[in-house]
Amino acid sequence: MPRRLTGLWASSVKLIYAKWFCELANGFRFHSPNPKRSGYRFRTFEMAWRFLQSALILSLLTTSAAGQEFFHNWRVEDGLADAYVGDIERDELGYLWIATRYGLNRFDGNRFTWFGEDSSAGLLNLGNSRVECLAAGTDGDMWIGAGEIKFYDSAKESFTTIRVPLQRPDEIVKKIAIDQARSRVWAVGNRGAIWCLDANSLELIATHSLADGQTGGSRVSLYVEPDGRILVGHRLGMARIDLDGNYKEFANVDTAVTEI
Repeated sequence: MPRRLTGLWASSVKLIYAKWFCELANGFRFHSPNPKRSGYRFRTFEMAWRFLQSALILSLLTTSAAGQEFFHNWRVEDGLADAYVGDIERDELGYLWIATRYGLNRFDGNRFTWFGEDSSAGLLNLGNSRVECLAAGTDGDMWIGAGEIKFYDSAKESFTTIRVPLQRPDEIVKKIAIDQARSRVWAVGNRGAIWCLDANSLELIATHSLADGQTGGSRVSLYVEPDGRILVGHRLGMARIDLDGNYKEFANVDTAVTEI
């Protein structure tokens, strides 16, 4: 059982025992044979006993919480490439991949490995500093939006850049989603381009785009439906597109759909 859950379980058990103890003690209150003469002393004793109960429970809570580490912050001094984190993804091998403005981090629970333009990791040079999005493949592979679409092959420990046609010269990949059942990878850019790739051959299957005037913008969302169609959230609403390019617009209400 994880340490955090173990600590919470121990805290709960302690509180249950404290409650039982207090209820048992309440059954043995001292009663004066002459309440008229000692009522004040009895009320004083009862108030003191209630205070003791509260102090006991509070001490148990404090003791239990003091030994727990509920949050831990990792900073640039710990090896994180940048304080701004745009995306986090966990691969099938258990590594955490972290997208930042100054490269890509892989975290094994103790140490950060950095992949960037000046990375010293040999073949693991990403070739682009700013990483926008991540999507986990199979067997530890990772799909990366870093300007263009990049693929990390865990078996070869290398990055491959996949060239795709752009709507505009300044277009960058903003979101990636994987259709595992059909071995497809979908990606959408900030200028409205949509790409579909073969997850095995890394070849481009199809290119589509959002309707005129409906660019992705800085915040887009992407979701693969069970039947293989995709939903794209953009700055004016949401669209549904299939592999053949059949297009349907939803919720065009002049509001951005940033998560699906």
